[in-house]
Amino acid sequence: MARWDAPVGPKVKINFDAAYNMYRKESYSRLVVRNEKAKIICSKSVRNANIPSVFVAEVMACVQALDLGIHIGLRDVIVEGDSRTVIKKLQEEGDDRSEMEAYIKDLKYRSLSFRHCDFHFISKDANKVAHCIATEGNF
Repeated sequence: MARWDAPVGPKVKINFDAAYNMYRKESYSRLVVRNEKAKIICSKSVRNANIPSVFVAEVMACVQALDLGIHIGLRDVIVEGDSRTVIKKLQEEGDDRSEMEAYIKDLKYRSLSFRHCDFHFISKDANKVAHCIATEGNF
């Protein structure tokens, strides 16, 4: 079973996850910020309306993760999510040509607000805190 690892040094990890309801076209984003001692600095839940797909739900959660990091004044972050597609697109150079193109461009731009920002894929098992919170949405 995979497990979550604390960041090394001055970096902080922001984990995000989304729960999506395709019938209601809404999602819940869950965000957890932890330091090198695995201490939760803050967490946040957001309800999102008019979400067309699960991919957009995951991207919105990532946008909200970056916004949270910017809002609380973080400088060095590792953003972790269990959406391999979203993380891969954020790690790639060049333009994205998918339904998420505008979101991916926006995320890359927002990441410039940090001194250092990395995007990492993490399995659902290791992303358990954010995942458990995400599945508690009021669907």
